Amino acid sequence: MNETENRFYCDDSLKYGEEEKWKYLIEYAFEKADFVEFNILYSNQEITNEIESLSEFLVEKSKRSEKIYANGNYFVRYELTDKLKEFIKSKKYEDWNGFNYEDISFMKNGKEFFATNTHENLVIMEMNKALKEKLTKKGFDFWCDWGINPAKSE
Repeated sequence: MNETENRFYCDDSLKYGEEEKWKYLIEYAFEKADFVEFNILYSNQEITNEIESLSEFLVEKSKRSEKIYANGNYFVRYELTDKLKEFIKSKKYEDWNGFNYEDISFMKNGKEFFATNTHENLVIMEMNKALKEKLTKKGFDFWCDWGINPAKSE
């Protein structure tokens, strides 16, 4: 990896209960993102009041194959507003596994740069060498190289 090249790396070491590490990653994503997406695994899931309250920020509900981790019936994309940030921060890392909305991912300029696969405990992020080193010093282990564009399965 050269100094400026961005590649995607995966960390499978984040454990339930490591909320400070999860919050760190979420805050990083909040600084960059303009949209957030969630996979909807089952079409018959009840829409909770909590999710219904976010409907004014819903931008898209669709099926997309060019997603870092496309799973389930469809995904939903929301504008990343303060209300969405509060919703996301209200959940612990472990809460996303099995929740109505799973596999949170963040987008900037139409491209995913941060994705999760909650039932496999994977966090996939686009980063350069400096960010990878910074995250390693903070106790993360982004060891698995997923290439330049994992959404296209290069």
